[in-house]
Amino acid sequence: MPPSFGRLSTQQKALLQRVEALYREALFGPPTALEAARALEVPLAAIHAMLDLGQQMGTLVAAGKTLAFHANAVEQARQVAVREIRETGSLTPARFRDLIGTTRKYAIPLLECLDRAGVTQRTNGSRVLCPCAGDALLTDQQCDP
Repeated sequence: MPPSFGRLSTQQKALLQRVEALYREALFGPPTALEAARALEVPLAAIHAMLDLGQQMGTLVAAGKTLAFHANAVEQARQVAVREIRETGSLTPARFRDLIGTTRKYAIPLLECLDRAGVTQRTNGSRVLCPCAGDALLTDQQCDP
C-alpha cells in the first residue's frame, strides 16, 4: 500500500473501505463522485480524496475525468473483451455493452480504458487485441486517462 494509507485516520480508512465497496458493488455502472457522496452521506471533497487514494492504491481505476471503476470491474471487462475478441476476431461497443450488461455511458469508457492499457486497440469502430496485448494481459495495468 502506498505510504499515505498508513497516515490515514481510522475514520478515513473506514470511508475508503466504504467507497471501494460502493464501486465494487456497482461493477459496470459506478456512481459519479456526487452520487457517491450522497449515497455515503459524506462531503464531495472527501469522496474525491478517497477516489484519488483508491487510484493510487490500485483498487479504483480512473476512466476519464469524471468516471472511475473498481479494479475488479476493469479486470472482468478485460476478460470479457479478450474472450470475445479471441472467439470472433473483434468486438463492437454495442456487443461489449450487451456482454457486460451496462449502458454505452459505461461501456465506452471501459473500452477506452482497455485501449490505454494496451489490451485492445480501436479499428474501424470495433476493438481487436493490441499486437502487444500479451504483456498487458499478464500485468495489473491502470487505465489512466
